[in-house]
Amino acid sequence: MPLVLTFLILIAVFIIIVLSTIKFEIVDFEISNIIQITPKNYKIKLSFYLFGKIKLFSFKLNSERARKMYSKMNIEKFDIEKGRKLLTIKNINILKKLNIRLDYLDLELDLGLEDVILTTELITLISIVISNILPHIISRYIPDKYRHKIMPIYINKNAYYIKLNCIFQLKIVHIINIIYIYLKKGKSEKNE
Repeated sequence: MPLVLTFLILIAVFIIIVLSTIKFEIVDFEISNIIQITPKNYKIKLSFYLFGKIKLFSFKLNSERARKMYSKMNIEKFDIEKGRKLLTIKNINILKKLNIRLDYLDLELDLGLEDVILTTELITLISIVISNILPHIISRYIPDKYRHKIMPIYINKNAYYIKLNCIFQLKIVHIINIIYIYLKKGKSEKNE
């Protein structure tokens, strides 16, 4: 009897996990290395929903925690070549399988690199990627809900200004599928 009960509990947990949705909400996020920004109380919220409707629990990352994490990262030392290597057709196809759904987007991005040509190339690439991805991750276009503005900064240093408010969600079953694909791919590469 305890074995059957354990089995039923495991099946129930598995069903809850498979039918759950993760919702990310980023509110009042603003960061820059070119202008002094008055610290805002932004938040990054991660919520888990059953059937996409019933909230199970949520985790909030407030501005103080995020500042501590940001101080440990070196965004100014971003390597363009590593970014290009990550942007492959195979990785983009894997991201498609996540079936991300965007519910709201308000993005303002000003970006500049030491090289003017690379700045222009990067701004163009980011604009094209966002414009090509948006139709696939929104269910119905409403102009007030989806706004993005990407602008170049032409100064002789790496500079950025990011202002972001967004809500997006994805199903846990798709995350499990991607993990399975990566594990399967890793095993096949070891066997070869």
